[in-house]
Amino acid sequence: MVTSKAPPFSRIVRDPSVLEGEPIVAGTRIPVRSIVLAWEQYGTDARVLQAYPRLTRADLREALAYYTAHKAEIDRFVAEEDDGDEVESESSEPAHTHRRREQPAAP
Repeated sequence: MVTSKAPPFSRIVRDPSVLEGEPIVAGTRIPVRSIVLAWEQYGTDARVLQAYPRLTRADLREALAYYTAHKAEIDRFVAEEDDGDEVESESSEPAHTHRRREQPAAP
C-alpha cells in the first residue's frame, strides 16, 4: 500500500504572481526572507509573531526550517532586497541598516 506523505514544507509556497515567485507563507504575501530578518532582529518567536499577527507559530517555525534547508536561496533574496535599498539610499533616502546574518535557531 502506498501512503502519501505531506511535502516537507507544506506552509511555504511559490506563486509567480506574488513577489515574482519568492517563497512565501501560504495564504499570505509574507516572504520567508522577511520572517528570517524579523527573527534575526527580534530574536524570539513571540516578538516575530507580534510583528506578523497573521502568522501562526507553526508558520514561523516552518519558515525558519525552510531557511535552514534553503539558506543560500533565501540569502540571495535578502541580498537583492539590500541592493534595492542601497539604490534608494543614494536618492537622499536614509541609508539602510545592514543586518547581521545569523542562522535562526532550529525549529
